[in-house]
Amino acid sequence: MKLLAAIDFSESSTLAARAAARLAAAVHAQLHLLHAQHLPTLALRPDAEERAAETSRRRTLLETLARELGALSHGPVTTEVADGLPDECILRSAEALRTPLVVMGAVGERATAEWNLGSVAMRVLKSSPVPVLVVREERSLERWLESEGACLRVLVGADPRGENVPPLDGLELLKGAGALEVVAGHVYMPGDERRKLASDERERELAAELLASFPVGSIARARVLPGFGRVAEHLLDLAAAESADLVLVGTHHRHGWNRIVQGSVSLDIVASARRNALVVPLRTRAPQPAELGSPTRILVPVDFSPASGAAVRWATRLLSPRGRLQLVHVTPPQVALLAEVSACAPLPSCTSEERARDRAELERRLRELVAPEFLARGVEVEVELCEGFDPAAQIASAARRLGAELICMPTHARRGFSRALLGSVAQGVVRQARVPVFVVPPEERRYQP
Repeated sequence: MKLLAAIDFSESSTLAARAAARLAAAVHAQLHLLHAQHLPTLALRPDAEERAAETSRRRTLLETLARELGALSHGPVTTEVADGLPDECILRSAEALRTPLVVMGAVGERATAEWNLGSVAMRVLKSSPVPVLVVREERSLERWLESEGACLRVLVGADPRGENVPPLDGLELLKGAGALEVVAGHVYMPGDERRKLASDERERELAAELLASFPVGSIARARVLPGFGRVAEHLLDLAAAESADLVLVGTHHRHGWNRIVQGSVSLDIVASARRNALVVPLRTRAPQPAELGSPTRILVPVDFSPASGAAVRWATRLLSPRGRLQLVHVTPPQVALLAEVSACAPLPSCTSEERARDRAELERRLRELVAPEFLARGVEVEVELCEGFDPAAQIASAARRLGAELICMPTHARRGFSRALLGSVAQGVVRQARVPVFVVPPEERRYQP
């Protein structure tokens, strides 16, 4: 295994190379130094002697640096001088070496336009198929790798409701080097919560989903922060609050107009962070297809409307014998709000006995939706009550948590102002769900076989 470090002989790249050498020693890998030279002015001259002399000088500098880094990497360091644009050479070398990690400085030689942060580093981040470690300081890495019992604090930026896998792949190599303390961070845009209790309730909801989106035991804790504007700035605030040594973010590899419209959190992090950053390509979640016609676990969201009753009946037809029917009802969090009238007065909150009585009544109503002849087939009925401000997100989260193979739900087919005001829960579930969604139209629009 080889680690690739890109070198342009600037102070920033030399600092990154030292960090790469220490990391290579910790994971028992070999360090490979790459210098890409792009000499357009020399290439235009008919006499190639000057170009050959410059290439020889750079190769000598690279070999000298390799000998110095050999003491840190505890092994021989290989070198390579390539001709071409630096970002293209780095990507080619990473593919040829099959390296698990590319290490480079945050800012390269400013005298050459191709090596400044706005060009080479950004181009590599936007296209690299492997994780890229951008080094801004080596003190935290040196302390972690050289001190016994030291722990590297890592903040992972993630979206629990996104369609991509949280970027933990890049930590596999670091886990072999030393102890890690991993904290998951998420920045959300506040909605219409007007009381601190409502905001706290939503943050607890998001933090629970954030922890559930990672493998058990891989995350120490989850932090959620509200914020408007650029997500990277708020994520860096979380990193500072957690005293993180490293910020790990995923990249969608957006280009062109798509990147202009949607932006890039990873590039913003690398451009403005004062700490090291690890950028990992995101992978789209691959849903596990259920056997067509015979799902064993079907989740049905119920709002006690006639349409949801029809969805339950459709689910009973689709469910395989001795399967499990999962009925889910979502209610808004019970938060004591202020009544916004001429005189503000606090609304009384429910007691624990009242909430328990309400939950029992809702569970009873859910079970009554299932016909007795269906229960006689040996099918198990599971009911769950969820609280949340976003019903679609709660339904998609419940499907992941309960292991549903199919979501069967109704749509009210709202149009115009009604849809703009109330939204479409079905459409939100289709966007966020990781399993197929069977949507039952209203009775008046349903096909009659």
